[in-house]
Amino acid sequence: MNMMTARGAAPPEAPLAMPAQRFDQGRLRAHPAAPGLAARRAGVLGGTAGLTGFAGWEMAGALGSDGWQAPDLLALPVFLVLFARLALSACSFVAGMLHRPSPDLPAGPLRSRTALLFPMHNEETARVFGTADAMREALLARGIAAHFDIFLLSDSTDPARQAREAEAARHLSRLHAGGVFYRRRTANAGRKAGNIADWVQRHGGAYEHFVILDADSVMGAATLHRLAAAMEADARAGLIQTLPTLVGGTTVFARMQQWAARTHGPAIARGLAAWHGEAGNYWGHNAIIRTRAFAEAAGLPTLPGRKPFGGEIMSHDFVEAALLRRAGWGVHIRPDLGGSHESGPQTLGDAVKRDRRWCQGNLQHAALLGAAGLHKLSRLHLLDGILAYAASPLWLLLLGCAALQAAMGLAQAGLGLLALTMALLLLPKLPGLREPGSALREFGLTTLLAPLGMVTQTRQILDILRGRDSGWAAQGREAEMPSWREALREHAPHMMVGALLLLPVLAAPQALPWLIPVSLPLLGAPGLARLVARDSFGAPFRTPEEAHPSPLLCRAAMLRRAWQLELQEAPALRLPAARRPHPAVAAEQERIAA
Repeated sequence: MNMMTARGAAPPEAPLAMPAQRFDQGRLRAHPAAPGLAARRAGVLGGTAGLTGFAGWEMAGALGSDGWQAPDLLALPVFLVLFARLALSACSFVAGMLHRPSPDLPAGPLRSRTALLFPMHNEETARVFGTADAMREALLARGIAAHFDIFLLSDSTDPARQAREAEAARHLSRLHAGGVFYRRRTANAGRKAGNIADWVQRHGGAYEHFVILDADSVMGAATLHRLAAAMEADARAGLIQTLPTLVGGTTVFARMQQWAARTHGPAIARGLAAWHGEAGNYWGHNAIIRTRAFAEAAGLPTLPGRKPFGGEIMSHDFVEAALLRRAGWGVHIRPDLGGSHESGPQTLGDAVKRDRRWCQGNLQHAALLGAAGLHKLSRLHLLDGILAYAASPLWLLLLGCAALQAAMGLAQAGLGLLALTMALLLLPKLPGLREPGSALREFGLTTLLAPLGMVTQTRQILDILRGRDSGWAAQGREAEMPSWREALREHAPHMMVGALLLLPVLAAPQALPWLIPVSLPLLGAPGLARLVARDSFGAPFRTPEEAHPSPLLCRAAMLRRAWQLELQEAPALRLPAARRPHPAVAAEQERIAA
């Protein structure tokens, strides 16, 4: 293991025990509920149950009007599961619209120390070190750098990347006056969760809190200040999750996701915060965590059995949130903080690669739904994560039932139920109507891409059920247009499913309306993949971060480019020390030298 710092010496170790937790025993510890929280929860869950019951009654009446057949008996329970998830999302959105957000978090003088952790696994060196450079400058400029240290925690296995990281760490030490540390593990046990646990066990005792950042995360100094102050003010808070905005997208796909997250995301997240209260969820990054609480309550065991369901817990964040809440710590979502950013996948192929790992990790949670002592909402988070992927084969199954019912001349759901379903689906998208052009384009593209996602996730689940592990590949973060050959090879299964879906039409033309909206996008999948991978600058899908970029985002982008050029221009990896530091950094260096 290597550790270096801006002052040339490793920080003293401050060990903190982190025992592995058990899922077969444990009890839920109480946490004070916010005023009105019980009523909001009752409203959301009651509204979901009422809507689902009404829709189920209507569907059962329609399907049974001409006698119950095999497709009807299969379609009804599948419909109920899918509709319940849709109704819950809509009711949550309404709760967020009705609930007044909490006041801004305080930002007074700090007493505590917080570590900013950048776990890395074969990432682009310039991106991570450039971001750390910019965030250190921002902390110095705000005058709170003494309360924050940055740790670059490498799990990189590629020798070339290891060499670049080591030299970049030495270069960073010449630019800053301290507070930036680099460590590389030689054994990557536990993947990202193990990387973080290793830091907790070695250095966690010296820091009251830590913030997890992905390789593409950027957080402002003011946001970090407020988060640390909020943890000091609430001794029961175990974790505060921010809502990261997506930035840096250059392709049609990335910019569409960016715009949708920026337009719809805050309202959806406010809904989650409104009724989740102290039993919120954790999304794995851009969150502050109380170190002692995490060490005592969130150590992850190895699941029994073989991969892909056994072994290391992959989607660790949901599980860590559930364990923190079980131990009596509050897990809060604060969507209105601002100053929290990340980058999304640039192409459909990059999104699929990331999704494959998440799919396997979320399906693992099926073994934890009955874990002892978990809060009911923690179980709901785990179940919803499973359904986020299981919904795809269920939709495919429901589509097949509808086509079979049409082919057999059986009764189907009426237009009223279809209208209700569409209304609930579109309700969380209402904020986007302030920009009708972008809203229409986003709706059109997501409608075309939805069948591709349905088939892709169904394939992923089948792969997992066959025992195929996703591995631990580095995430692609740069835009790269797929060639026609690559697109055809990747999407051949989609085209095959699209063609198979049209076969029933030959015998039963009345099934055509159910199948055409799904089969045509599947047949055109290679072209769609290339279309959304094109560069797309300017309107539509323009976000406030693009119109008025923050100084931190501009500085981070500039420093990433500077680091990239320095690394490329030095074949021997001897980086120049000539880059002039930020004025705040220079002043701090002079103060320390004096």
